[in-house]
Amino acid sequence: MCESDGMGILAFSRLAQGVLTGKYRPGAKPPEGSRAADEGAAQLMTKYLQPAVLEAVEQLEALAGEAACSLAQFDLAWYVQQPAISSVIVGATREERLIENLGAVDTQVDSGLFARAVELLG
Repeated sequence: MCESDGMGILAFSRLAQGVLTGKYRPGAKPPEGSRAADEGAAQLMTKYLQPAVLEAVEQLEALAGEAACSLAQFDLAWYVQQPAISSVIVGATREERLIENLGAVDTQVDSGLFARAVELLG
């Protein structure tokens, strides 16, 4: 609809509070200094920190490996390649994460891998 009406979408929090960077693992304690390690911030992330979600993220990470990019770049590259998406807001907390995220602009992912990701997420 947006595309046909000449409108764009501004995508926010596309890395799901850092979950789509692969730093959170099923059954593991959140890394020290991460959002999920902060009691207040973790309350906002409960839907993302469920075992089924984290297991799906691990499968997405394998697809990113097939595309020879990081999980974050894989996720952001999907948004960059969508015609109706005008921009993506990322909230990197460290310079190296921002640089990694910006790499999504030049990341080319086979559409078949994206199709597998969509299928995986149901």
